[in-house]
Amino acid sequence: MTNARRTLPLFAAFLLAAGHVAAQQSLPRFTEVVRDNFSLWDLDGDGTLSLDEIDSWASRADLAGHQAAAMATIKAVARSTRWTLPPLTHEYLVDGIEPTQADADDSDAAFDGSAGPASGRPPFESRFRRAADRIRTTPRALFAREEPSLASLRQGPLGSCFLIAPVGAFIARDPALTYRLFIQHQDGAASMRIRSADQSLLVRIDPITDADIALSSTSGRDGAWMPAVEKAWGSHVALRRPEDQRTLTPTDAIARGGSSGPIIEALTGHRAMRIPFRVSSRPATPSASALSPQEALFQRVHKAFADAAADSRLVVVSTPAEVATPGVPRRHAYALIAYDADTHTATLWNPHSNTFSPKGEPGLDNGYLTRRGRFDVPLSDLLAIFGSAWIETHEPIGPATQPRPIVDASAMSPGALKARTARAAEQKN
Repeated sequence: MTNARRTLPLFAAFLLAAGHVAAQQSLPRFTEVVRDNFSLWDLDGDGTLSLDEIDSWASRADLAGHQAAAMATIKAVARSTRWTLPPLTHEYLVDGIEPTQADADDSDAAFDGSAGPASGRPPFESRFRRAADRIRTTPRALFAREEPSLASLRQGPLGSCFLIAPVGAFIARDPALTYRLFIQHQDGAASMRIRSADQSLLVRIDPITDADIALSSTSGRDGAWMPAVEKAWGSHVALRRPEDQRTLTPTDAIARGGSSGPIIEALTGHRAMRIPFRVSSRPATPSASALSPQEALFQRVHKAFADAAADSRLVVVSTPAEVATPGVPRRHAYALIAYDADTHTATLWNPHSNTFSPKGEPGLDNGYLTRRGRFDVPLSDLLAIFGSAWIETHEPIGPATQPRPIVDASAMSPGALKARTARAAEQKN
């Protein structure tokens, strides 16, 4: 029996690996999928895929499988600010020469706002294979396992670190609380609870599509709850804008980033306090007992982090536009998941769940050993690298109110979607 118990998990792992290899071998190339479907996707027949055409297809629930993976790849590249693209013609998408892995980075981190400009052709093929694999392996149930895990959470190609970092801190505090973010309806749909100072909402989430899975952050085999969070928050942001400024796909509303403070408030119902880390250049009033501005900031942040850790309150720190430390991206948000008050050491989590090994002694010059996004950084270094922190307080954001339901929280209704697509075709003709 003992040998059988040891053999079965190994055999299961072998079958899983074999199935993965077989799926990858049967996967067509990106260029093949585009070649077979370009004329269908080119709604106005002008030989170029416009942003409206891309958005129209990426928002369709009936776009699935390899087509969804290819369209999600095109949309991720078109939405990214890293590449300066020519017109997306059949010739460019199908006949272009694919770069080697050394020439282009196909990771999710390469597509969001934390990465700088890139030259050359985007990694369409490798990005397509990544999207197809995510579509194949992600369960469509909101929650597919007993309890969500931080280890399964990973930011996608959106610039949504401001959202994923607070959610990561939320899971690190108590994974079971994640279930309370949602209400699942009898018709199979779900709504997410979103709280703010002026209203409390239940934002109804459209069914998660294959394109959503490929374009969103992932909760892995834990289920589709993280893509649902991004879709709900994107709908919430879009609906607060004038109708002519709303996006066709909800996640486009959050693709260029945002602030973690409102996310902390939406998740917890408590106000978030921001502490900037840049010391004022104005001279302080002289005092024999006064600390220097740097010492005062250190003491303030140390107390805030220690108190928040003791009370299990959420903390998110963000980097400024310029960062010199290797392995720490600029304009990126991190969750504080632990703080050792005795050693003044913070444990941070990068939403990209990356791995990084410093070339030399860990520190400001070489970076910090990172595994699955987690790394330890002394508070003094943290204050030198990062720009600010958002910290959950004990103060409620407003009086407790019954959440007001939203029947349809789509960024755009199907009728408006068709009308916009038709207008785009007319303008081209």
